Amino acid sequence: MPAGRFQDPDRTISGMISLLFILMALSMGLTSGCSSDGGDAPDGDAEMKADTEGCLENAVDCQGAVALVCLEGVWRTAADCSETGRVCVDGHCKEPVGGDEDADDEKETDVEEEAEDDGGDRQPPRIVDTVPSDGETGLPTTIDLVLISFDEPVESNGFVFGRDVSIRAGETNILFSGVFRSEFTQMRLELLTTLPKGSTCTVTLAPDTLQDAAGNLFAGDEFSFHIEGQADGDSDGDIDGDGDGEEIPDGDDEAEIETDEDPDPDGDADPDADVDTWVNGGFLDGYRLTDCKADPGTFTPDSHPPSAAAVWNAEGSFVRVTHVNAVLDRCGSVQPYILQDRTALNLYEIYPPTPSCGEECPRDIEMDIRFLLPETYTVNVHPCPEEAACESLPAVNVQVP
Repeated sequence: MPAGRFQDPDRTISGMISLLFILMALSMGLTSGCSSDGGDAPDGDAEMKADTEGCLENAVDCQGAVALVCLEGVWRTAADCSETGRVCVDGHCKEPVGGDEDADDEKETDVEEEAEDDGGDRQPPRIVDTVPSDGETGLPTTIDLVLISFDEPVESNGFVFGRDVSIRAGETNILFSGVFRSEFTQMRLELLTTLPKGSTCTVTLAPDTLQDAAGNLFAGDEFSFHIEGQADGDSDGDIDGDGDGEEIPDGDDEAEIETDEDPDPDGDADPDADVDTWVNGGFLDGYRLTDCKADPGTFTPDSHPPSAAAVWNAEGSFVRVTHVNAVLDRCGSVQPYILQDRTALNLYEIYPPTPSCGEECPRDIEMDIRFLLPETYTVNVHPCPEEAACESLPAVNVQVP
């Protein structure tokens, strides 16, 4: 043999080992199928894949809607995505993106159901009861109260008593004072005048001026009731006003006197005068006490003089009245209330007995008044109850547009 042919046996053996490893790698690539980073999945169903050995550990893949994972060299079923309405993408169950109308419809249904579960309110408030009831007859002329109950609490959407709720007896506007009660589920209208005999009274609420907490607008409504007796100039013989045509028997002097009563004995009434339709609608809707504006013992009437202020809040549609620098105990409280006389708003303050902290300081009392007719009002703040004698704060004026 020629010298030098086997002079480097280690190098020859190393080359053979490298060639062996290359052949093993090629063999694994042909049997492993695709992994999470690339190729197509092998043909066949999930069970066939699961029996195919040689996949890379933890690789993932899809077989139709079935997600697969490689564990210990074997493809195994991870999840059937179709059971949850999803599709398999890159070995994972995902929501379908476009092209699946059924899935989209199901998703929209889920969103609607979720909205209902979250208490989504789509129903507007409505009237569920009235006193008197709609169509009620034979009511006395002295009826002085109308109640309107809603199925849920309502709030103002620019609502004004006298404009957005009215009471008419025929062509005559009826004077009343209106407030809300029972946490804004009931409207209370106190009639301030006697109703005409034999009249049909209609209560009308305007649409879109009230709403519920979700912003659903009240659609408006009206109801009517009939007053007993015979209207002036009515000769239909139905004197008792109950619609049955029966007359009060002759000789009933009291009935005849009521029927013939002259509403203007002096003859000085102006037939063309406007009917008084003023409504006392002021409603005290909450108040609050601010914190001390100065430490006890560090203020004087000159440094913190008491006064009143009134401002129209256009965004909230209310008048905020502030008793500025009311001197109260740090632990004290107050209970204000309102008495309205047309354009005069009188706010009174009751100071209930409470445990004292022994430290008086200046604080502001903020009071919000709603449901006022458009007008200029004079606001009087009285730091005492109505029946007590105290010095009122200087009056202030406020314009309600």
